[in-house]
Amino acid sequence: MKNLLIIIAVFILRLNSFGQENNADNIYVKSKKLDKTFNGRFVHIEFTKNTKGLPDTITLTVNNIPMLFEGRRVPNEQGRLFYGQYLQSEGEMGGYTLRLVKSRIDDVTNDSIQVTSYFDFYTKTGALAAGKSIQQQYWFSRKNINGLLLLVNKTDM
Repeated sequence: MKNLLIIIAVFILRLNSFGQENNADNIYVKSKKLDKTFNGRFVHIEFTKNTKGLPDTITLTVNNIPMLFEGRRVPNEQGRLFYGQYLQSEGEMGGYTLRLVKSRIDDVTNDSIQVTSYFDFYTKTGALAAGKSIQQQYWFSRKNINGLLLLVNKTDM
């Protein structure tokens, strides 16, 4: 009987931990599953991967300047993946590197997605430059997007 109680207790504790793992801040959505109900949601876009094993990169035009961005991830709490990734510029703008920290879905059509992307400026030492950020709107073809990491609670950011 004592062994049965121990097994039940372990099962309940394990069940509790599964519930906590499922409380992640994000879910992954394939591009083809997006529709207008996702408008207003914050995302990280996973662009079509290159086949050479190189880091995720994309060239974006920011303030009329084409810039190469590379995907980055920082260690974070389990299940908090949304807050632990960004795209960082390889070059500088006005002495600062840029980080694309999130995008908001503005519109979804059959073949493309419109987003407003949010960029923060960082100093050479990696410190956030207070009060320096910009927003830029983009249209991306769905065929260039594998999927999106969607923030579960759209009011979080």
